[in-house]
Amino acid sequence: MTKHRKLTQGELLALAKERFGDDPMKYAFACPNCDDVASLGDFAAAGADPGKAGQECIGRSIGALNNPPTNTRGCNWVAYGLIPGPWEIVMPAEGDRPERSARSFPLAEGASANEQRDAEPVYPAVGSTIPDQPGFVVGTCGHRVARQEWRAGFRRCERCPADATPDDEDPGLGEIRSAIAAAEERGDSDTANDLRDELRQRQDGGGPA
Repeated sequence: MTKHRKLTQGELLALAKERFGDDPMKYAFACPNCDDVASLGDFAAAGADPGKAGQECIGRSIGALNNPPTNTRGCNWVAYGLIPGPWEIVMPAEGDRPERSARSFPLAEGASANEQRDAEPVYPAVGSTIPDQPGFVVGTCGHRVARQEWRAGFRRCERCPADATPDDEDPGLGEIRSAIAAAEERGDSDTANDLRDELRQRQDGGGPA
């Protein structure tokens, strides 16, 4: 577990800017429980409130609270729970509100998982398991793909450009794959399954449903 650290809100923002630059959506926090690194942009991409970054593990926003859990990363840990986050952020007094503190996850040392995935491919063997990322393999695009998606025939990540689609493939299939990935990210398994059925129908030559 990360050691306790106390900072003012200004010090936190200055440190985040030093590590991640001027774009706040790239500010990333590391979950003390599972070590998942998620940025404000990752929460926004999952359809969640970016303000939850540093307060909740991203797993809570993509299915960790479902029964059974459907999250593909992260866990259900929070900084404001019985076991508080290791960083203590001191908020300045505002009007009638006195100075106060809030517990937080620590800032990550590096980029979030999504930004790492968008970087140059690291693992050359297509279809191989990615170390330290159980449930993911290397896609044909060189980025990570969930193993369940790979087995279902989705061999590229949802972020790859449309021009990666083979000339003889229906361009609408890429849109369906992207929608499936988005549904999985937000933990909407019913929508993802419906989209898979539609994809199989299109691939079998049935045309749009």
